Amino acid sequence: MTDAVGRFARVLVLGGGSEIGLALVHELLRAGPLEVVLAARPGTAIDTAALESAGAAVERVDFAAL
Repeated sequence: MTDAVGRFARVLVLGGGSEIGLALVHELLRAGPLEVVLAARPGTAIDTAALESAGAAVERVDFAAL
């Protein structure tokens, strides 16, 4: 979802525990704070501290694609 000036305001990352997904979120955070939903397989360890310290409000969701 984007805000009134075209910046991303909320992002859903499928495979939220992957290095690529987390790197993408870090890049988007350079433009400003985000709401981030990280969807990952149940039991996947995700360190959200770095994202939160960079300005993200993080929600973790269990997601198993079949």
